[in-house]
Amino acid sequence: MPTTAADRPDVREQLVRGALELIASDGTVDLSVRRLAQAGGRSTMCVYSKFGSRRRLLEAVYERAAAQFLDQLDQASDSSAMGLASAYRAAAAQSPGLYTLLMEQPLAALELDLEQRRRLIDDVIDRIQAVLGADSGRSTAFWATLHGLVTFQQTWSPSDPADSAAWSIRLRDALDAVLPSTRPRASRGSLAARASTPGRR
Repeated sequence: MPTTAADRPDVREQLVRGALELIASDGTVDLSVRRLAQAGGRSTMCVYSKFGSRRRLLEAVYERAAAQFLDQLDQASDSSAMGLASAYRAAAAQSPGLYTLLMEQPLAALELDLEQRRRLIDDVIDRIQAVLGADSGRSTAFWATLHGLVTFQQTWSPSDPADSAAWSIRLRDALDAVLPSTRPRASRGSLAARASTPGRR
């Protein structure tokens, strides 16, 4: 069926989508008005007529990327701490460029307000708190540990299955140190069995 005018995204949406795709593929380097406009298939005049400035367009892009990131966390198939952590990692790995924009890029360089990032981090920590039933301090420590590991892996070898397995082990160990309840506790029976195993004390 032919696409009608009503089916096509409006100019604002084209610019936001184009910018998201540009950042996802190329990162946050050289986000000039011209390059952002070209990514959306529009002219630079459209950026100014629809958003008023590059900053306003990038604010809309940040908000959209943040909403998509949170949606991916909400769709985690496993509601455990490790399930949420895995969803967080998958969302970051799906688009390192957008994760850099959301969590790492100095926002002042893009004329963006740091409050946007604060709101996103607060929303992430709220979700962690809901899953863990932990207080704000421990939930914040959980997120900081998770963010650090994700950032570290993105400079590592994210596509290597062996590295992926190693990352999961490191994640479990790191989160255990922050919040021991993330690992199921051994039952009394299993502890007794381990104690009676030759060579164990």
